[in-house]
Amino acid sequence: MMVGALSAASLLCIAVVIGLTRLIIRKCSEKERRKQKSIKEMLEHLEAYRGAKMEQLRECKDWFRTYRHNQLDNYNARVGKVKEACVGNMMLMQEHYNRRIAKIRDHCDCQIERLRESYNSQMSRIKDYKSNQVERVREQYNQQLLRIKDYAATQLERLRDQYKAQQAYLLKALDSVAFDNCMTTAATDKQLLNFRLDITPETSDSEDAATIGVGGNSALPHFQAGGGDEDTEDFVTAIGDDGDSRLDFDSNYDPEDNSTDCNDEDDDSGVSSQRIVVEAEVLPPPPPPPPEAPSLPLATFSASLPNLSASVSSARTAVEI
Repeated sequence: MMVGALSAASLLCIAVVIGLTRLIIRKCSEKERRKQKSIKEMLEHLEAYRGAKMEQLRECKDWFRTYRHNQLDNYNARVGKVKEACVGNMMLMQEHYNRRIAKIRDHCDCQIERLRESYNSQMSRIKDYKSNQVERVREQYNQQLLRIKDYAATQLERLRDQYKAQQAYLLKALDSVAFDNCMTTAATDKQLLNFRLDITPETSDSEDAATIGVGGNSALPHFQAGGGDEDTEDFVTAIGDDGDSRLDFDSNYDPEDNSTDCNDEDDDSGVSSQRIVVEAEVLPPPPPPPPEAPSLPLATFSASLPNLSASVSSARTAVEI
């Protein structure tokens, strides 16, 4: 019984303890419950706030995406506008450059055409001037050539007359020389006299000079003479001995005058008094001739006119030109 009572009492005690514990726990758990409730409410608020924030973030993200697309569209539009503006400006600059180039080309063409016309005009003037100068020079040359031809013809005629007068005078002078006596003396003495006549005028005109030689030896006598009148007689005076011989020819000799003076002055007729001086030198005798040719050969006669030939050749050259 005791055990039962004890068991009942123990069960009662246990139930009381459990009740009390439950009561205590219930009283203590209200604060916890309130705290938990507040935590739950806070968690709910946090969840709602997080959802709201996430919604806002999602909206912001969408807005940002939309804004970025808008900015990209704006940027592309601005870039397109800038490109179009650049292309337009480039086209305008190209057109302006082409217009400037065309103007510069036209200006250069005008300048070149003007320079070409000026050059052509200058060249035409120069050609006209050159043609005028050439024509003037040709006319002057023709006039000078005609003058030279006339002068040359006059000089040739005068020289021809003087040469004829000198030739006639010299022939008359040589006719008056006794060559037979000279050759006889040479044959007797076995000596040969070779004469060389150099005719040099003593007048003021240097074109009347002449040289005439007899024989071919360098040591021949020297004659000094000039052109005289054809109608004048010749006179010869022999001066000298066995050495050098000297002959004076007077071109103004009068046959009626017996005087032998060769230095008379000129008369009033204007005929110049001239002399022929003959200087002869005796050379050593040549070898004896062969027996089949006993007779002595005659001296050869040659005439040379250096000054006259020079004058005639210059005048002839001028005439040919």
